[in-house]
Amino acid sequence: MHRKYNIHLKDDISQLIKLENNIKQFSKENALSDDLSYFINLVCEEIFVNTITYGKAKASSIEVIFNFAIKDNVLAIIIEDNGMPFNPLQIASPKTDLQLTERPVGKLGIFLTRQWANTINYKRENEKNILSLKKTIG
Repeated sequence: MHRKYNIHLKDDISQLIKLENNIKQFSKENALSDDLSYFINLVCEEIFVNTITYGKAKASSIEVIFNFAIKDNVLAIIIEDNGMPFNPLQIASPKTDLQLTERPVGKLGIFLTRQWANTINYKRENEKNILSLKKTIG
């Protein structure tokens, strides 16, 4: 089994296909369930889209790197990007008790990520955002 995997993406929405295909390959090589693979893809897609949508400064490009590793039944996903500083842990959770039509747009991707992962950490280092997620898988 391949326990580590890296995906380098440019700041283009078409890169979602590359992200999804690589997550499927990682999941297959590590015998992850379809449900787990689906949630990995959903969380990573949300993070990627938010990064390339909101993290870009004028006339700049963003590179997003996803690092996946499994050790002792814990999936670690580390996402690095060179976008503007952004700590998703500082964003307030949305009010999920409101009707869908009453909710403001946004924040659900971050909320979903928080609900899915067992632990989340953020740091800004060397002009990069580094978001670390851990999920027990066994």
